[in-house]
Amino acid sequence: MGSRETASTFAKVIAVVMLLFLLIAAIVGVSNWRVQAQGAPATTQIATYSIRLFTNQAVPAASNILRDIGQGTNILTVCNSNFIGSVDLEWEPQGTTTFLPLQTAQYNSDSGCPHTIVVGGYYPNLRARVVTTAGGNTTINYTASAAPVHPVPAGISSNGPTPPPVCDQQVSSAFPTGGTNTVGVLAAAPNQITVFCGFTISYTAAPTGGNVNFNWVTPPTLCSTGSGVQSWSMSIPSTLTAPVVVPLPQRSPIPNQLTQPCFTNNSGATALVTVSYATISST
Repeated sequence: MGSRETASTFAKVIAVVMLLFLLIAAIVGVSNWRVQAQGAPATTQIATYSIRLFTNQAVPAASNILRDIGQGTNILTVCNSNFIGSVDLEWEPQGTTTFLPLQTAQYNSDSGCPHTIVVGGYYPNLRARVVTTAGGNTTINYTASAAPVHPVPAGISSNGPTPPPVCDQQVSSAFPTGGTNTVGVLAAAPNQITVFCGFTISYTAAPTGGNVNFNWVTPPTLCSTGSGVQSWSMSIPSTLTAPVVVPLPQRSPIPNQLTQPCFTNNSGATALVTVSYATISST
């Protein structure tokens, strides 16, 4: 009987020890889970990928299908040399043979670098394409990351996704009638452009009637010649008494070539023009 009691006691001890071991393991596991939930593990890695797609490309062409790493962020970096044409990032849905453009950027005699075309979301069978060319060339790199980017950008322009400009500068100038003069904005640095968020035109005396407009030139000395490319125009009536408030954004039609804004006043009276503007990246 003694040996049986000893065996039974030993079995109970082993059972208690195993129960305690499982309880401790469970407590440690919960503690580790809580610590990891509070901060990302140090071993977290994000897959990335980068490749040159085109070098000095001067004719329409499509890249090979881009490597699939489960990316959530797709970025084309575009560097142009007097390039006239368009570039897109496009996707072929599974089960089809047609590529659909996700984002397209158009360039007009552009020499900016770098421009960026960003697409958020996972798109297998993805490629880049130089769609049209009418002069110059372009060099394009592709970068992918498994980290996500919001699929809807804050804003979009003719050159693809872009954040809306925040105009934090202001300038006021008086423009005598019968001529064209420079708008006294801060000079844009290389690869930057000047953007108007809006402007106001008022008069110190009643106008006799005529036109006013904004046009863009390079260099600024060409303002006095009245040359350049026009971006906005208005007919001023002789009956005008209130200031003209224009909330329309303005920028150069050829931002990397014509950088200086000019104001032409042929309204018959001196015009006081106040412009809200910013100098921003041309990408």
